[in-house]
Amino acid sequence: MISTSNPKLETIRIQDASQTFHYYKNEAKAWESFWHYHPEIEITYIHKGRGLRFVGDSIQPYESGDVVLFGKNLPHNHLSHKSDDKDDYQILYGLQFSNNLFKDFKECEKVTKLFQLAKHGIYFPKVSKKIKDRIVGIEKASPLTRLIYLLEIINALVEEEKYETLSSISFDQHKDLKKQHSRIDEVTTYIMENFNKGISLEKVSNMAGLTPPSFCRWFKKNTGSTYIDYLNNIKIEKSCQYLIKTDWVIKRVAYESGFESLANFNRTFKKYKKQAPNLYRKVLST
Repeated sequence: MISTSNPKLETIRIQDASQTFHYYKNEAKAWESFWHYHPEIEITYIHKGRGLRFVGDSIQPYESGDVVLFGKNLPHNHLSHKSDDKDDYQILYGLQFSNNLFKDFKECEKVTKLFQLAKHGIYFPKVSKKIKDRIVGIEKASPLTRLIYLLEIINALVEEEKYETLSSISFDQHKDLKKQHSRIDEVTTYIMENFNKGISLEKVSNMAGLTPPSFCRWFKKNTGSTYIDYLNNIKIEKSCQYLIKTDWVIKRVAYESGFESLANFNRTFKKYKKQAPNLYRKVLST
């Protein structure tokens, strides 16, 4: 369930732990949703799992093998796919460190530029197995080796030629993040919790205390997406998970994803995924 509160400021006690960076492993049947931000840079590696990744105004599926770099104060969250399979666990490894970690090193100009770009979030689709193993290996490494691994990982990301920026909006310069996000978070939380229940524009407009036309302008300004596109994006990404993880007929997938008619679902799916739902399922199952 998505939290109904504002994005949480996560306090990372790096200095108190007498370490240059914070390393963690998050393993669970399903992750509790945690829409949050922090001033530290963060690298995450999805060792195992599948679901939706929310980064700023970006909504995309995540899967095993994904590596993402989050810039400072960039709100993000992972909403894991629910499964009845007892062996279907979510495993994420994370590295968190100060944005200023390398500021005094003249050799790290490229790193500084990477961290600037990371204010939008960066997805790296081609990270090597060696680097992923380095991320996992930090858990049992000696203190000095941990630092060496971190440098190897960051250097590899700097040298990656293929990457994708995620959020169209940067949050690192906002003076009052809580005030900036409070109303938009309430609305987007409601959408994510009720996307398959027939949400009306009037309902979400009232939540924001705006008329429908004013709400649409406000939503676009604060999320970088129109309300309809945002809602449809969530519906389609959830339908993709159903197509991959279940054997439901297309009509049921459409209904469970919040579409009132099969025709509308097929039309919308093709618009966002450039192919029909049955073909999408067939391609991913081969």
